[in-house]
Amino acid sequence: MRSGAGATGGRLAGRPPPRHSRVGPDVRYQTPVYRKLLLENKILLFTALLLLCSVGVVLAAQWFVAGDAATLRRVAVLSVLPVFLLVLASRAVIRRAVEPLKALTRVADDISTGNLDPALDFGVHVNCWDIKGCQRADCKAYMNFSEQCWFIDGTPCDGYEPRFPQKLEGCRSCEVYQTHRGDEIVQLADSFRHMTNVLKASREELTKSDDFQKRLIRNSFDGIVATERDGITTIFNRVAEELTGYSREAVVGRLSWTEFFEAGLEHQMDKPLSYERVRRVRGFRPRESALRRSDGTWIDVRLAGISLYERGLHIGRVFFFQDLREIKSLREELIRSERLAATGQAAAGISHSIRNILDGLRGGLYVYKQGQRLADDAKMRTGWGMIERNVDVISDLVRDLLNFAKHREPDLVTCDPRDLISDVVSTVAPAVAPATVVRVEVPDDAGPVLLDPLGIHQCLSNLLRNAIEAIPPDRAGHVTVAFCKEDDTSIFSVADDGMGMSAETLERVRGGMYSTKGSKGTGLGLLVVQKIVNEHQGVLTIDSREGRGSTFRIEIPSRIAS
Repeated sequence: MRSGAGATGGRLAGRPPPRHSRVGPDVRYQTPVYRKLLLENKILLFTALLLLCSVGVVLAAQWFVAGDAATLRRVAVLSVLPVFLLVLASRAVIRRAVEPLKALTRVADDISTGNLDPALDFGVHVNCWDIKGCQRADCKAYMNFSEQCWFIDGTPCDGYEPRFPQKLEGCRSCEVYQTHRGDEIVQLADSFRHMTNVLKASREELTKSDDFQKRLIRNSFDGIVATERDGITTIFNRVAEELTGYSREAVVGRLSWTEFFEAGLEHQMDKPLSYERVRRVRGFRPRESALRRSDGTWIDVRLAGISLYERGLHIGRVFFFQDLREIKSLREELIRSERLAATGQAAAGISHSIRNILDGLRGGLYVYKQGQRLADDAKMRTGWGMIERNVDVISDLVRDLLNFAKHREPDLVTCDPRDLISDVVSTVAPAVAPATVVRVEVPDDAGPVLLDPLGIHQCLSNLLRNAIEAIPPDRAGHVTVAFCKEDDTSIFSVADDGMGMSAETLERVRGGMYSTKGSKGTGLGLLVVQKIVNEHQGVLTIDSREGRGSTFRIEIPSRIAS
């Protein structure tokens, strides 16, 4: 068994072993505090007994010789003297015996007050490398005078467990431990010394961890504000100082978190975020909010809050926030760029559509004039028909432009989806393609829904017209207009078995301002549908396979009428 490494002093490897380095118990390695006390006590008792016996013999002899009262008085006086001497000697022995215990009590008091370097000058350190004649410099106990070897983890002793505290059981039978045996005061002091070493190591680890966490919070790119359960701020990092304009000294221990954040967050902090057996976390996930600065102004931030509980008791709150001003500025710049691009794209598409319409009008006017010049009624009717069709196209284009440009909130009313779909089919299908078979599929238990009937009517009319026109004119087609509910979503769908679209065409259609009808379409109809669906906070999805048809789905949140 060896004592730990790292201490100074003692003999170095390579030097001759000390003259008293034999294996086994050696009185010169013991710490004889109590052994001396026991020897002194034995000598004291023997002396007292010898003195009493001597006094007794003398007094007995004088009694037999004299036998008078004066002799009795002398006997009494002489009897008190050894007793008095014995009391004085006992007090000295007891004082010396109790002194180590008093010293250990003072050490315990020092440790309890946080002093982990108390004076532990008890006995002599047991040098295991001398007792066992070991010169292994790689051992942690070699030349370690700060701690006894049986407290040190990882000592490579043959036949003994190296790990602490498992090694203690085997160490008690080692000759090094046996050498130290017999002086319980010193052994107790060794245990105190080991305890203080463990506490110092734990304190150092806690200090490092605390310093790391403080640096992490201080240098975080997010603003962090933490409070105790009473709401008073305890942590206010550098980013929080920069965004609020307050200094850390002016906030910590002085201001509440309500000085910085919007009213109404109190109830948000009680919403559960996680469920654990010991600790529960409540709060809200990141969301856009506002942060109040020291000058009273507000800035946009992305805010998350956590309310902490420990064993059912509320222990505090912590807020994390990021500055959104630059992000919002970039977002607005991107929106402006996208709007400019969309405006240019829309202008190009509209210009192309207007040019096609004008070409159609010119062609119809030319045919009409030719018929008028030749007095040909058939040509005049043909030319007039061309003019009427292009006027209808102009009317549809103007209507779509107005609907797309105008912002409106949905006028939500309770309506029956079956009646809505039936009205769309009866209005559009006969006028576009009377030969196309249009089916309506609405479950009997659909029930009423709350939506904007005019907006959804326009969406379904555009989709149904596109579906009918996507069917080749040389064959009969089938179109299905359906409604259903899935969870909390109301779904309208228009499916056809027409030509369908390739992946490339589908991507262009989703991009907007593109029509598969060539010069007969503008692409605005689908943009109007997308706009109305967005106003309902819904989603428009398109599924199409070339040669197999297309399906358009409008998914909007269900608003079931009570």
